Formats: sequence, C-alpha cells, structure tokens
Amino acid sequence: MKKRIARRARLLRPTDGLLPLVFILVSALGRSSVAERVYLSTLFPALFALASARGLRIAFSEQPSMRKVAGSVRLALALQFIGALAFLVIDLIRNRGQFILSNALFIAVGMLLNIEHVFYEYLFATGDDASAVRVRFITAALAAAGIMMTSPASGDGALPYALEWLLGGAALAAFVSAVIGRGVGGRLKGRVNNRVLRVAPPAIAQSAVYPLVWLVAMWLLRSVMFDALTAVPFFAGLLVYEMSRAPFRRDGRESKGFNIAMLIVALVGVGLASIHYVPAAQIFLFNYIGKWSHEVPATGVMLAAAAMCSFGMYGGIGGSK
Repeated sequence: MKKRIARRARLLRPTDGLLPLVFILVSALGRSSVAERVYLSTLFPALFALASARGLRIAFSEQPSMRKVAGSVRLALALQFIGALAFLVIDLIRNRGQFILSNALFIAVGMLLNIEHVFYEYLFATGDDASAVRVRFITAALAAAGIMMTSPASGDGALPYALEWLLGGAALAAFVSAVIGRGVGGRLKGRVNNRVLRVAPPAIAQSAVYPLVWLVAMWLLRSVMFDALTAVPFFAGLLVYEMSRAPFRRDGRESKGFNIAMLIVALVGVGLASIHYVPAAQIFLFNYIGKWSHEVPATGVMLAAAAMCSFGMYGGIGGSK
C-alpha cells in the first residue's frame, strides 16, 4: 500500500525536460532562431487545440478507466489537427492571404510534435513508463538532429531552409509514438469524451503563463533581456518550468520539498540577474566565458520567472499530511 502511495505521489518526470534541454543545446550551437520557431510553432497550435495534449495529464488523473483514457486521447488527436489548421489560417490572415511555405512547414512540425506529446502522455497512462521514456528520447534526438540540419539559406534543401530534415524527424517521432502507443495500449476503442475540453482552462493557463511572463520580463527589464544573444535564457527557464509539471497542485506530501527547490532556483536566478548591475562581475565573467557572459543575467531573470510560474501553477502551501 505504501509503495502505491509513494508511486502516485512521485510527480516528477525527468523526460519532461528533454525537449527544453534540446532547445538549449541547439541554441548554444547556433540554431537559436530555429529552436524559437519550433517552440512557437508547437505552442500556438497547442493553444488553438485548447492545450489538449498538456490537458491529457490532468484528464487522466481523473479517469481510472482505460476506455475513458482512450476516448480522451481520440479527441486530443483530432484537436491537434484543428489547432494546426486554425494557426495556419491566422498565419494567412497575418500575411494578407499570402501562403508562405516555410511557415506552413513549421506549423506542420509543431502539430506532429504535439501528436507525439499526446501519445507520450497516453503511454504514461497505460503504466508503461519505460516506453514513454523511450519515445521522448527518440523525439528529442530527432528534433535535435532536424534543427541542426536546417539551413540559414532558403534554397539549400529540397524544401525551404532544408526543412525536410526537421519535418521528417517530427513525422518519424509522431509515427513511432503512435506505433508504440498502439502496441502497448491497443486500439483506441473508448468512446470520445469531453474531459480534455473540461480541463482546458487550467491546461491553457499552464501552457501560456511562462511565455507571458517572458514577455513581461522583456518589457520591464529591456536592458537585461535584450543583452542576451540567444534564446538560451528562455529555454533554461522553460526547462525548470516543464520539469515542475503535475496534473494538479501538489498536496502536503510534496509541497514542502518542491517549494524549497523553487525558492532555491529563484534565489539563484536573482543572484545571476544582479550581475547585470555589477560592472566588476560583468568584466570578470566576460574575461572567462567571453560573449556567453551576456546570457547570464537574462538566464537569471528567466530562472526566477520559471520558479514563480512553477509555484503558481503546481506548488502548494502546507506541511505533509
């Protein structure tokens, strides 16, 4: 009995941080703009899909029946196509009706990664954590390779910016996750249910809050944030935020340790951010890490922001029960 409770209370999934970690690495290796495009092309279709891929984790926590789980997955998969189509329409409107192939390709990449996310959550729901972990490692590797294979020049590949590599990697990730998901969980036989729609408000809030806080930080701390040369600070905060994910706010069994961890992250972030206002510290860092010293204060801001968002979305106040 104690073992089951401990397993249920263990909310941390290290694989949640794999894609943010990939974005950090490829950004540091010169593909920052592509990593940003991939992230945004995943985020906006997901929001138009009512954050249903993220919302599955919330829905599953309230659905003990695998038939109900399967029904939620079926609806979530349909919503990924609807979300991508809606974002494509917005992109056409924004460009005054002009179809831009590269934009459509990035949207397709985002949709495929969101489909993979649906099956990633489904595999955890089946209880086969090992398969879910393998799927996410495969996706992370394919995403990293695809981003690194993109080209800064539009005409360097069969598709604009050699996006065939990234698109192919995302398609393969979605296909592998679907095959493994079906192999483990069987056919999605459950009747479609609306649980993912009912949990959409918290799922949307969880998806949007960190990017919104980033925009606020860009507005309030222009000198610090605009000094950064890459998207590494944003993705460093995203790594903390995604690693904090839970289907509900933590109760007394986990809130204390989680709150302490977020406080430590916030204090580290404030310390790093303060370097921007200490010329001697800036000079010291520049002498040792060169241009990467520009990333340090902005990274501090986003770590503190991520800790605040994580506590707001997933933290709790109270001792153990």
